[in-house]
Order: sequence, then structure tokens, then C-alpha cells
Amino acid sequence: MFPVFKLFFVASVLLMVLLLLITFKWKISLHAAAIGALTATIFALAFRSGTNPLLSILAVVLVSGAVATSRLILKKHDLLQIAAGYALGFAVLYSVVYFV
Repeated sequence: MFPVFKLFFVASVLLMVLLLLITFKWKISLHAAAIGALTATIFALAFRSGTNPLLSILAVVLVSGAVATSRLILKKHDLLQIAAGYALGFAVLYSVVYFV
């Protein structure tokens, strides 16, 4: 299991660098990227191991909605910034954890 943790940390650093570079030009939701990365990690680990973590996925999806809603209510981001952050976090973590 330890090589998977190393992949998770490498992918997290890669995500942070990408978010930093994007943030110089455009405001992207870091909160949504983080929760998208967590969702992707659970999905990728489930597919790699062949398990069905239904409760974990359900909990993370509900928390994702709460995080996105809170960012919208506080008027810190618009929907495009939140969706872009979530998609970037999901794509980077899923691709690294599942395919590497």
C-alpha cells in the first residue's frame, strides 16, 4: 500500500504546482480542487483494488456539494471557477493514482 501513498503525494504536489500556475492568470477554486482530488483518489483506489466503497464515495460526493455550495454562498467563486477546480483536481489525482 505504501507505493500508492507515494503516488498520492506526488500527484498532490503536481496539482498544487498546476493550481499555482493557473492562479497567476485566473482565479480557480482551490477548495474544489482539493475535494475533487480526494474523490478521485477514492475512485482510483477502488478501481485498482476491485472494491466497492459506496459509503465513502457517497460521503465525499456530499461533502463536495457542501464545499461548492459554501464557496458560492460566500461569493468567493463563480460556478465556472468551482467546476474547473474540481475537474482539475479530479483529473490529476485520478490519472496519476490509477494509471501509474
